[in-house]
Amino acid sequence: MLRRLAIILCVTATVIAKAQDVPSNSIINQIVEEMAEDGTLTEDSEDEAAELENLAENRLDLNKATLDDLRHILTLTERQAQYIISYRNRYGEFRSESELLTLPGFRNDDVEKLLAFAFVDKSDNKDNRKKYFGINALGRIQRTFPKAKGYKAKNDSTAAAFLGSPNKYYLRILANYGNEWQGGFVAESDAGEPVFSHGISITDFVSGHVAYTPRNKFIKKIIAGHFSARYGQGLGLWNGFSADVSAIQSSIMRNGTGITPNMSASETDYLRGVAASMGTEKIRFDVFASHTDGDASTFIDEDTVLYATSISVTRYHRTKNELQKRNNMQQMLFGAYAMYTKQNLTIGAGSNYWHSSLAMSSKGETYKKFYPSGKDVTTIHADYKYRHSIFSLYGEIAWQSSDAWAAMQAADFDLQGVQFTIGIRKFGRRYYDIMQNPFSRASHPGGESGLYMALAASPFKNTEILANVNIFSNSWLLYQKPAPTSGYKARFKITHSIDRRNSIALVVRHDDGEDADMDDKTEIARTKRSSFKESWTTQLTPKLRLKTSAEEILYHRGSFRSKGFWISEEAKFEFNSHATVTAKLTHFDTDDYYSRAYTTQPDVLYAMTMPMLFGHGIAATAMTKLTINRHIAIWLWGSFMNYLDRDKISSGNTELNSSHKTEAKIQMRFKL
Repeated sequence: MLRRLAIILCVTATVIAKAQDVPSNSIINQIVEEMAEDGTLTEDSEDEAAELENLAENRLDLNKATLDDLRHILTLTERQAQYIISYRNRYGEFRSESELLTLPGFRNDDVEKLLAFAFVDKSDNKDNRKKYFGINALGRIQRTFPKAKGYKAKNDSTAAAFLGSPNKYYLRILANYGNEWQGGFVAESDAGEPVFSHGISITDFVSGHVAYTPRNKFIKKIIAGHFSARYGQGLGLWNGFSADVSAIQSSIMRNGTGITPNMSASETDYLRGVAASMGTEKIRFDVFASHTDGDASTFIDEDTVLYATSISVTRYHRTKNELQKRNNMQQMLFGAYAMYTKQNLTIGAGSNYWHSSLAMSSKGETYKKFYPSGKDVTTIHADYKYRHSIFSLYGEIAWQSSDAWAAMQAADFDLQGVQFTIGIRKFGRRYYDIMQNPFSRASHPGGESGLYMALAASPFKNTEILANVNIFSNSWLLYQKPAPTSGYKARFKITHSIDRRNSIALVVRHDDGEDADMDDKTEIARTKRSSFKESWTTQLTPKLRLKTSAEEILYHRGSFRSKGFWISEEAKFEFNSHATVTAKLTHFDTDDYYSRAYTTQPDVLYAMTMPMLFGHGIAATAMTKLTINRHIAIWLWGSFMNYLDRDKISSGNTELNSSHKTEAKIQMRFKL
């Protein structure tokens, strides 16, 4: 009864207050949280958060942005980007953000998300070529209490399993000179890892780049160092972040941004070398070469490494066993991509060659039967986009030298404010995403087929509806029993602005699919997971913003039943322009891991905390941002998790001999 009452209160309660724009932080949290719920986050959600935060920190001026610039904004569809350019060409520069609502296909929700990453410059200063030097430096230290089991020596003769400090360090420096030169540097030391990166004594990972962007020249961009490359719909080459469709919009259209500098602390999903982009307004040509070191599990016979059995993506090096995988495989990637644009049609084609120092082999595991073998994979891919006033067609096809192929085709329709998307995809069994990231259900999409449909509409004033269903089948169930599987994921979301002060949202999800049985991995069982989430946001006063959320989760697998529930209250208070405090309290109660839940916590810039909630307990987080002046800002962050149903947390080396854990972060930014 109490749970039902909490749900009713979250949806129906209203107060009178003054409305304010939703901050970019909230949009970013929404995107990342929904990605976590959909299972599309990588191992470290901080990488996704950092890229989104970087876009928000360096917002684009909509009066100066080119079409390529607009494609970097993840919340914009290709058609919406085209509408912005067309409006500017016809009517001149935007005078206010409200003009965006006059563009076809732009609803209140679309404009709100866009303004998290862009703005309209109303000043008369049109000199965007002014030379200036800017630097943005940020440092962070993080610690968890009490110490995990891995940091403690077993006895006098056996040292601790973790070889490094329990502190985590992070340093990020971005410098630029005018709009042409940019340099970036990222250094990170994960908790528990020893120091061994390139002679730098405080870190285990270093990333850096220099980029030159001569605007309005034949040479569009040159990058040396760490970079990302994203083309087409992700079938041929796409490394780095890609938000799942359900997190931001109904369309599954990807906007490949080509080569861009990489400022992520991810130790796996990057390219390192040189890249260049050149061309004219209609024709663009990219070339790139990369050499990276990767972790891999190897098969050794008589002290001779014969081949790699798997590529490790966690990149943890805390123990001697984890260190044995470090930099075992060197990978090279060479490629080129050409794109032609004429009015409403864009056609692109490219090829890349991947080579590793060790041959890949499945070592006989049945579930790896269709994985690539050998040291080399060549991928050839082609994509297109065609835009009309009421519809867009887009797709891509890719072929790999391991006799693998993949294809997707989709269409978006915009009929008087009602947006509809339909898309189909088909991946051959041997298609392996070494440097690809297509829209798919499985983490490795080989053997998957699918149909996606979505609807976005505003049936009433101040009301937005988003509904989608992703139907899939797989001819080879990875990691578990090799057998055909099928299922679907359905999602319905409705948001309503009650007045200028309050808004509510309801999200219903249902996942239905086949998976290996929890007790007998050789058997297939039908799995169903449903969730019902509500949230209410209000600007209680001009300085105080509140958000109440609650979710109920139901899980079925055969005759097994599991359920979970959580409710949270988040408050953000701005004392003045120099101090902001954000706090969140969450109570959760789930039967087990299967009815687990995810919810974002307030966090510092370029970071994301999203604990997995299962069991019975409370989670509390508080963050204070102090803006000393226009150059210096300091963040103080703390999180407390207390379980009421256990006296130990986690297992293995990460086990905490306690029913609670505390995390703390201190971060400082200097901006010139």
